Amino acid sequence: MEYDSIIVHGQKVKDNGSLNEAVKGRIDTSLDFYFEGEAPVLICSGGYTNPRANVSEAASMRNYALHKGVDEKSIFLEEKSKETIGNAFFTKVSYLEPNRWQKNIVVSSDWHLPRLGMVFERVLGENYYTKLVGSRDDITEDELKKLKQKEKFWYHLDNLILLGIESGDDTSVGKRLSRFHSFIEPLHYLLV
Repeated sequence: MEYDSIIVHGQKVKDNGSLNEAVKGRIDTSLDFYFEGEAPVLICSGGYTNPRANVSEAASMRNYALHKGVDEKSIFLEEKSKETIGNAFFTKVSYLEPNRWQKNIVVSSDWHLPRLGMVFERVLGENYYTKLVGSRDDITEDELKKLKQKEKFWYHLDNLILLGIESGDDTSVGKRLSRFHSFIEPLHYLLV
């Protein structure tokens, strides 16, 4: 099956604007699909989440992908998001809907897939097919356990934020996201 796009999820960049190893793993996994011809474009999703760096997660991922040989015309940036709901929403309204890209591969770390799947299903709706792909992070069991605990909190919070919204309802997701954004952002910096 050929897909319309590969969406790779970022994570807070280092203070110098470079990527952490987990995100490099995500991009490397995405590039395997790209270079195998599974999809013609790569959407790097992630905004300005480190106030000490003046580069977005998406731009830092683009630089990494360019260095690995991806054609610049094949890379699209989603730089408005600050969390997973924003990744799904802004990617959908900026690229998926306008281009009618309905079959997409979405790549993130293995431990992030349960929440990512729930969010993408609720935000995109039934007209989209999403193949979730996990990349492995080179972390210890203790680090993985801590990440899974944080992820459990975020799963429940995202589920609460999306409560009562019909799957695929862009207007309601956008309104809810803007309402909760001032609440979510400080938590994101504390818990990520």
